[in-house]
Amino acid sequence: MKLLFLALTYIHYTARKAQQAAGDGLDKGAWSKFCTISEELNKVQGNAAERLQAFNTIRVKNKQTQLRLQIYAAEAQDDAARTKAATLALWLSRKADTAAAAGLTTASKKAINGVAAALYAKGRVDELLELMAQTKSSSHGCLVDGDSGSGSPVSKTGSRIGSTECSLTRKEADTTYSEMTILTPQGFNEEPLPTAGGDTKQTSSKHCNFLTLNGAGFGKTEQQAANTVYYGGGIFSGASSNNHLTGAKLTTIAAASDDAAKTWKDAATGANEIKNVNSGEYDNATLTTDADSDLKAAVAYIALNKETAPDSETKPQLDRLFSKPLNTAISKFIEEVEAHEIPSGALEMKAATPLGKINDVQKLTALLLRTTIASTKEKIDLATELKNRATSQQKKSTDEKEKECNTKKGDACTGDCEWDKEKETCKPKEKGEQANQETGAKDGKTTNATGSNSFVINKAPILLAFLLF
Repeated sequence: MKLLFLALTYIHYTARKAQQAAGDGLDKGAWSKFCTISEELNKVQGNAAERLQAFNTIRVKNKQTQLRLQIYAAEAQDDAARTKAATLALWLSRKADTAAAAGLTTASKKAINGVAAALYAKGRVDELLELMAQTKSSSHGCLVDGDSGSGSPVSKTGSRIGSTECSLTRKEADTTYSEMTILTPQGFNEEPLPTAGGDTKQTSSKHCNFLTLNGAGFGKTEQQAANTVYYGGGIFSGASSNNHLTGAKLTTIAAASDDAAKTWKDAATGANEIKNVNSGEYDNATLTTDADSDLKAAVAYIALNKETAPDSETKPQLDRLFSKPLNTAISKFIEEVEAHEIPSGALEMKAATPLGKINDVQKLTALLLRTTIASTKEKIDLATELKNRATSQQKKSTDEKEKECNTKKGDACTGDCEWDKEKETCKPKEKGEQANQETGAKDGKTTNATGSNSFVINKAPILLAFLLF
């Protein structure tokens, strides 16, 4: 029995030693990091989509507020309130356009480049891991499920290599931004393999042979000699001068100039550029106590009727329109606008509804157009009424003047009256002659009886017409 126990102990010890010496490839501490990188790069596509969507969210938000301000500008009775609303509407229109342009040009270019670089790098390391995982035999393999030369070779089953999540597939993009734990501004947060040759995280020999197919196939025989072989887009390399694999300097790769690892530099740089894409600068919530260039331009157009104006002209107008601090005053005014109610019945609304509760851009646009049509109709109706009133008054005045002249005889037919020899009656003088006399009496100056009324009629729609057209 004692001899049997000793024999079993010896067999177990020999098997353990053979197992520890069997692995010919990378330790788990190395290749599992490649799996982490592969899985993390799946996040880049979703992150890019979220960053681009943020531009559209801000564009829509600014458009909604812009339309509410335009509607308010058309309905407000106070001239200062109309000017405020029109100025802010144009300001937000400019910010919405700028956000859309940035999202479609600069940001989208960064997003496309970043996603392409990330997925390309992922594909390079995925293919490498796929091949290495398939080299497992009973005692050898390129990937070892252990560290410091211990452990058994492992292969891929389902979405795992050994016990490590390593799907080696492109996954469905997330709908929200997901921070990448492997990324820093300088590159990746660690090197999976040491950047200097040695036995760390790998066996002391390079007997990790890829596949042998159809005899020699992918085997070792008749291979072309190479001084250095690069793996996974340069994520690590092997030199013919020694038995050690060398990892790329991933932690400082953003500033590196190593062409062999350009794939990973592009991936890190692209992912960081996507992370740093900022749509917030186009949001009206970011306005500080000072006016931005878009707000100054809006003041020049609306308050000064100019395409451009220096700060010396726009600042007094801003001070007149809004109290200090500027951002607080604007936010408060927008709150007042959003509290303005649209009466029930408009666009089939069953109850009076605050503008701030109407979010559909098409509905807001329809309300603005209906308000514009109503305002234009009121203007036309008022102009028609004033014209008819003036015509009626003129006719009444003419009739009264004719009656007055008809009562005069002989030499009494003077002033605005003249004697009609044919009809032998006193009648009002012809308009041309009367006008000439009035002109002479007023030193050549005439009076436009409806001038002030025309100004009143046309003043109200000016701001709205500017914003619409």
